[in-house]
Amino acid sequence: MVRVQPLYRDDQVAHGECPSDDCDGDDDEEDDDGDDDDTNTTTLNPTTTTAKPTTTTKTAAATTTKAAGNTSGGSHTGHGTWYTQNGVAGACGKKHPDSALIGAMNFQLYGNVDKESSVCGKQVLITNKKNNKQVTITIADACPSCNGKGDIDLSKGAFEKLDSFDTGRINIEWEYLG
Repeated sequence: MVRVQPLYRDDQVAHGECPSDDCDGDDDEEDDDGDDDDTNTTTLNPTTTTAKPTTTTKTAAATTTKAAGNTSGGSHTGHGTWYTQNGVAGACGKKHPDSALIGAMNFQLYGNVDKESSVCGKQVLITNKKNNKQVTITIADACPSCNGKGDIDLSKGAFEKLDSFDTGRINIEWEYLG
């Protein structure tokens, strides 16, 4: 038998992403290591998959590969969260107040978070998919903890244009402008 619990990273709790005060997954509402003997268990049964023979026909096709920092075309979907810069320069090299309309691009699209990216300074139009509120931001930082390729961490000034801070995490759609 394997015990499965939802666990939340410290940065998720700080951004309001934990659905309750009990982010360690047990039922005791305390911040401990979650090893209490409770009855929330899940049994995983092994499965077997047998592959069927297939025939593949290859045809010539154009292939497009997007490199990190690619700022071309289309809309993207992901999650929007909020952060504070605390007076520290972002990965793009500039300091901004928390009221600035800026964001930190996920590391997959930002590229090497230790240097300035080609996405630095790019304008991005973000839409909250729940209420259709929009804000235009400037990419000023990298978000190494953003796991989704469409995720953007927003300054407090930008996030509050889309939803309340208590929401913590919203579903967004976004696109580069210009």
